Amino acid sequence: MKLLFTFALAWLTQLSVLGQSTAPKNLDEQLLALKNSKPDSSRAALLSSIADTYTALHKNEKALSYLKELENQFPPKNTSQTTNLYTRMLNASVSINQYAQAKKYAGKLEQIIDRTGELNLQQLPVYNSLIPYYIATKQFTEADKYLPTHNELSKASHNTASLAENNLWHFKLDSAQGNHLAALAHFRSYAALKDSVLEQIKRKQIASLDAQYHTQKKDKQLKDQELNITLLKKQDLLQRNHLKQVRLIQNITIAGAAILFMLSGVIYSRYRLKQIANQKLQAQQDEINHKNEVLQTLAQQKDILLDEKEWLIKEIHHRVKNNLQIVISLLNTQSAYLNDDKAHAAIRESQHRMQSIAFIHQKLYQSESRALIEAHVYINELIDYLSQSFDIGRRICFEKNLTDLELDVSRAVPIGLILNEAITNSIKYAFPNEIDGCISVSLCCVEENSFRLSISDNGVGLPDGFEMAKCRSLGMNLMRGLCKQIGSSLILKNDNGVSISIDFKDEKLFKPYLN
Repeated sequence: MKLLFTFALAWLTQLSVLGQSTAPKNLDEQLLALKNSKPDSSRAALLSSIADTYTALHKNEKALSYLKELENQFPPKNTSQTTNLYTRMLNASVSINQYAQAKKYAGKLEQIIDRTGELNLQQLPVYNSLIPYYIATKQFTEADKYLPTHNELSKASHNTASLAENNLWHFKLDSAQGNHLAALAHFRSYAALKDSVLEQIKRKQIASLDAQYHTQKKDKQLKDQELNITLLKKQDLLQRNHLKQVRLIQNITIAGAAILFMLSGVIYSRYRLKQIANQKLQAQQDEINHKNEVLQTLAQQKDILLDEKEWLIKEIHHRVKNNLQIVISLLNTQSAYLNDDKAHAAIRESQHRMQSIAFIHQKLYQSESRALIEAHVYINELIDYLSQSFDIGRRICFEKNLTDLELDVSRAVPIGLILNEAITNSIKYAFPNEIDGCISVSLCCVEENSFRLSISDNGVGLPDGFEMAKCRSLGMNLMRGLCKQIGSSLILKNDNGVSISIDFKDEKLFKPYLN
């Protein structure tokens, strides 16, 4: 269990490093400006900016030196400036493990909390710096004292990212104190909040692009309507002009050669008007073509964002599968150093449970939908894995009756763990002294929108006097809890062997798989 939480901490560190923004590129310009600056407010702003730049470059020792220079030349004059300066100095000191200096800055921030008295949202940055410091220096009591206050302020400000950090600190604190169950619960809350923040950002980007697309489309429609109206007016004008020309020609014919020169001038004037009108129409057509190109670009950007989301989901399943494989390998390595058969068996059972989950994420990574897996393929692979793991050879055979179904990940994990527990118990206890036997696995549709999962064997059965309600083994408690999770109940029968069955009746649990 300790190895699992150690690996989780390392994984979180990797994600935080990948999520850091790139450093600014104008450091040389800032240093040159600082050299030529005068001791006024602009110099204070330059010192602060350079410290932020070195922090972004992970050169926290240099950042701390510039913050000290800022403190000496421009001491903070109010609570806001004091909070801003000493939170940054405390963060830099902790990052370079200079805890003696960090203690002084932490004391400054604690004085701010004591002076302000009542809780307010301006105290949130203070807690954001103090809590990591106390965790890093193993002052777990102090950290535990401030965590509820930080959680309350984060909820009051509706700051999802800050709530995620609060759960992460709870996870580190519980892990260091050996409270692994509470640590795991806080880690799950942290992961859910972190995913929620990323999903909100992605939804806002997609909604913004969609709104831009519809706005541009409406503008184009309005432009097209205006253009059609303009063209109709031009045509009407041309028709009227044509009638005037006809009448004018008649008058010229009657009037004679004297009016011929005037007629030539009128014709030339009309030609110029038509040429100008054509130029305007061409300009409008060019503008319409440009709008079309912009709309096509926006549509392509939207498609790219959707492809990136698909890739991210695929990458998450791939990383979860790899992380589970690493944990399984670590447990396998640890078991090599154990002499206790019970401990060795417990580690082996934990490996089987994690492998059953790893198969699910492997199938999700390989599937096109990224959300559903084929139940019959997954169950076949799980049975093959358990057969090879226990090295049963041909002594125990498997009979399978599996309907083509697709499971989502929230249902596949409980089903996989129940299958793992039931098949493992049958292999270990149903056929003592290496006698031959058979295990049957069935997944079928019993009526409309109702499905049944059954695992049975023809072994020695349960001992006399066995009562499932009084059984407190890990495997039995795990199967009962997983059945409640998917809205079902565990049915156990002891008749010429042991039979376990689970009935589901919810059309949202499964979707028929169409070949």
